[in-house]
Amino acid sequence: MLNFDAFKARPYPMNQNSFIHQSSYEISTRDADFQHDVRVSSIINFFIQAAWKHAEELGFGYSHLSENGVGWILSRLKIKIEKVPSWPGILSLRTWPKGLNRLFYIRDAEVFDDGGDSIASVVSYWIVIDMKSKRPKLLNYEPESMFYNKNLHALDEEIPSLKAEGRPVNSSSNRVGYNDIDMNWHLTTIRYFELMFDTYDDLSFIQNHYPKDITVNFIKEIAFGTEISVNRFENGNIHLFEIVNQANNIVCFRGEVKY
Repeated sequence: MLNFDAFKARPYPMNQNSFIHQSSYEISTRDADFQHDVRVSSIINFFIQAAWKHAEELGFGYSHLSENGVGWILSRLKIKIEKVPSWPGILSLRTWPKGLNRLFYIRDAEVFDDGGDSIASVVSYWIVIDMKSKRPKLLNYEPESMFYNKNLHALDEEIPSLKAEGRPVNSSSNRVGYNDIDMNWHLTTIRYFELMFDTYDDLSFIQNHYPKDITVNFIKEIAFGTEISVNRFENGNIHLFEIVNQANNIVCFRGEVKY
């Protein structure tokens, strides 16, 4: 079993024994906001790219699952941010799968800056769905690499189901367009995070607050052309968000940000 302290202290290149993937990403100007701070959506994007690449390397990626008519869907994610990264710079990310909890396949990650300081820790829940029925299912095969690091945690926490209460303090409407969708014609993961932070009309709040803890629930897919409402609720330093399909009033996404 890998020692977590040793893992953090020295690099673990990807090999057949560790089942840990390491990637580095140069922070570009498009990853930074008006203060040169790296956008949360960019950190999430780096994580997703590394996760997909690693799954391919381990033999259970998109190309492998699609042959059987199934695919990966990100269901829940939690990220704790310890230090605000900024442009210019490089972020290094280490990620690993750590097993199954009911229908959720779990993957963790840690993010470091180019000085080796810890930036963020991530835990995520993924499900496998039948691409025709859209119903979740378990894989017919579960390679050792899915469970090898089950006791190695970036975040040893459950990801809760979120709920909003009261009336929103901000509400906006959007139509899902070309630049919002992924290969499946659905709202791409990164856009959910961008839509949350676009609810802030006053940039002074962004100037004085950077998220410390973010939890998200992806509940229903949002297709191209869908008219959506993005609502923000506030309870002190905890802000909760909902994205609602205007056609049927179904909540498709919830997110919670702690400042």
